Amino acid sequence: MRGGQPASEYDAVVVGAGPAGCAAILGAPAGLRLLLVDRLELPRDVICGGVLVPRLARHLAAMGLPLRDTVIAEPRRLHWSLFDWRLGRGGPLTDTAYINIARDRFDAWLLEAAVNRPGVELWDRTSFLGVRERAGAGLRVLLRRQGSESAVVCRTLVGADGARSRVRGAAGLPAADYWVAVQGEIASPGNGVDRFLAVLGEDIDFYGWVIPKDQHLVVGLGCRRSRQDPGSSLESFLGELDRRHGIGGSLLSPARARATLRFRRRRELFPGHGDILLAGEAAGIVCPWSGEGISGAVFSGSLAGAALADGRPLRAYRRGLARMLPARLFDRLAFAVMRRPWARRLVATAAPASEFKPLDAAG
Repeated sequence: MRGGQPASEYDAVVVGAGPAGCAAILGAPAGLRLLLVDRLELPRDVICGGVLVPRLARHLAAMGLPLRDTVIAEPRRLHWSLFDWRLGRGGPLTDTAYINIARDRFDAWLLEAAVNRPGVELWDRTSFLGVRERAGAGLRVLLRRQGSESAVVCRTLVGADGARSRVRGAAGLPAADYWVAVQGEIASPGNGVDRFLAVLGEDIDFYGWVIPKDQHLVVGLGCRRSRQDPGSSLESFLGELDRRHGIGGSLLSPARARATLRFRRRRELFPGHGDILLAGEAAGIVCPWSGEGISGAVFSGSLAGAALADGRPLRAYRRGLARMLPARLFDRLAFAVMRRPWARRLVATAAPASEFKPLDAAG
């Protein structure tokens, strides 16, 4: 249900209506009264490569949400190739076939499923201002909706508001580090790109990407926060793509930028504090070697939602996350080593494709 006046009390308020927030709503047990808020007008478009790991599709299907054809872009399946311009080499990175989605349609689909659940209210254009504890009576959540301030009471607050999470700050937790992702689109006819191309280079802070998406190529770059003009960096990247790979063309519209989580060490993961749970990038959950965050958002969001049924939701959520986070030897090494750019370049360019497996390959 969209809009309306708030109830006097909710079982939970979820801040952020992206994949993590919607998954929290969808993962919650029936019978709860839930408020979902987002600072933007919905539905929205998000800067994102829009590539899903296969196990996420299986997870969504298990939740009763098999992927709709309308959210999938062409080509429907993508393989990764990696090029390191400094070393002058590159090729296939993994045999895994990833699912190519249109991120705006994917988010709108999840949002529709979430708000159609009984007991759910949606408030878009609503900013989170802060939270206060009420002795023996849950939390008082301060909001600004379309210019007017208000407060609602809830038992649990779920922060699913991204890399620069305000809920995380309100919980007294340190701010997460982040990259600036800058992205645009160029026309695809004649370029012949049918793979997810990841590019490392001398003047590339994280990595660059080229992803075929229906009639366009999505082109983006992960930059350090200190970069004064990420848009100019993207233009330079486009020029190098044309020179080195023949992938050329002008941006069809101005490039856009957003913060995306920069994972550096496992101790930066914060599932929450007290009666506040954090999911997705707000919790520090992202693939360390690729920066992919949709799967972590949905997995952690659904766990946070399920934990709302517990008398001690944070404890239940921690237990769920412990099962979700990597436990195999390779995964632990990936968390420890792959956050370092030099190690990421070494492993990705030295190991044969048949031996290099990303974090989701076992799924």
